[in-house]
Amino acid sequence: MKLKPLPFTYFPDDFRKETVDRIKQTINSGECLQLIGLPGSGKSSFLSNLLLQRLKDCQVFYFDLNLLPEKSTLAILRFLAASLSGQVQDLADPQLITQAINQFLKEQQEKSQKTVFIFDDFQNLTDPSLLPFFQTLRSFHFHHRPFLTFIFALEREVRDYSPFGSLGTHLSENILFLPPLTQKEALWFLQEYEKAVGIKLPDQEKKEIIAASGGFMRTLKRLAQAKPSGQSGQNLKEVLKNPWLNPHLKYHFEQLLAGLKSEETTLKNIVFNQISPADKENLAVLQNLYLIDKDNQPIHPLFFQFLKQKFSQEKVEESLDDKINLKQRLTANEYKLLKYLVEHKTEICSKENLITTVWGKGGLSQVANHSLDQLLYRLRKKLVSTSPTVNLEIIRGRGVKLSIPEKPKGPWWQDRE
Repeated sequence: MKLKPLPFTYFPDDFRKETVDRIKQTINSGECLQLIGLPGSGKSSFLSNLLLQRLKDCQVFYFDLNLLPEKSTLAILRFLAASLSGQVQDLADPQLITQAINQFLKEQQEKSQKTVFIFDDFQNLTDPSLLPFFQTLRSFHFHHRPFLTFIFALEREVRDYSPFGSLGTHLSENILFLPPLTQKEALWFLQEYEKAVGIKLPDQEKKEIIAASGGFMRTLKRLAQAKPSGQSGQNLKEVLKNPWLNPHLKYHFEQLLAGLKSEETTLKNIVFNQISPADKENLAVLQNLYLIDKDNQPIHPLFFQFLKQKFSQEKVEESLDDKINLKQRLTANEYKLLKYLVEHKTEICSKENLITTVWGKGGLSQVANHSLDQLLYRLRKKLVSTSPTVNLEIIRGRGVKLSIPEKPKGPWWQDRE
């Protein structure tokens, strides 16, 4: 299957060289490999680079398993056969398909030609019902090794090999975690992206983008798409402070977090600096995925900024749930403000204390009263539909007071035990 090239005209010879060299070693030995990369890490782009430039001495076939509407042994074998030769007459007969693929591999081996099958999005195939497919792959590999290599691209490492039968042994031979881009590679990526879309980013903003991205290719791209600082509307500086402002970036980070459900508690502990011995195994996983370093410090700062806002908001939601039934979703700053006002209900809270609560101590010198007024205005509109009713009173020259009416008591007989 022909892979669409990236909009870039070339890749530097040293682009992800260590990873490419490791894969070449695996191919030369005729072994198999798991290539692990989280969503947005640039895994598919890396495979494009691998296919288009680096494996010229091999016959490489790329199979994007997302294109398969049906995940069955017959459907996958048909997909392989059609991509290899397109000469199979009866695509409904599994035996004929298997024979055609085997004949193709035999001809490649007779020419001493290395063949590489790359299965992208392989996690869609970790179903025990596909055991016949994996048995077929195992047979191909047994008969054509060392001229045949399978590369399985996944978001997470396969740990249970039982669905793969004897092929599981080969799956566990080599496990390679795709590292983030280096600063040099990230700078090259941004420069090529500038050429591709016809923009020019200031050098300082490129440095800020690279530092915030953790070397994740999709994060680099999303940040490059933000408006340069100084332009009207959402700009890069605002997005770097609050990634929730950019819907594409927010969706990217939500996808990233969705793949880390098993490690979510540990991520919360990292964010709130509450790591315990119980997190040891998950910390090792997050290190392998290049989200934290060996000291458990974030490698991807903007993703952890997103997590901090998300987890902080969830904490506030939990603390408010018992007091107020909110009908509308609040922003992180609206939750901070409401939480403080609820904790100090019936008191007159000064604007200085409210600014410090929402924006920190530095907010007193950096945040105008107008910003607080706008935040209060938006919050009041959302509190109209709460249950019980919440009254937010602005007392001119003094501050803000929140009150929650007491729930009316029922008839006297309902209070009797």
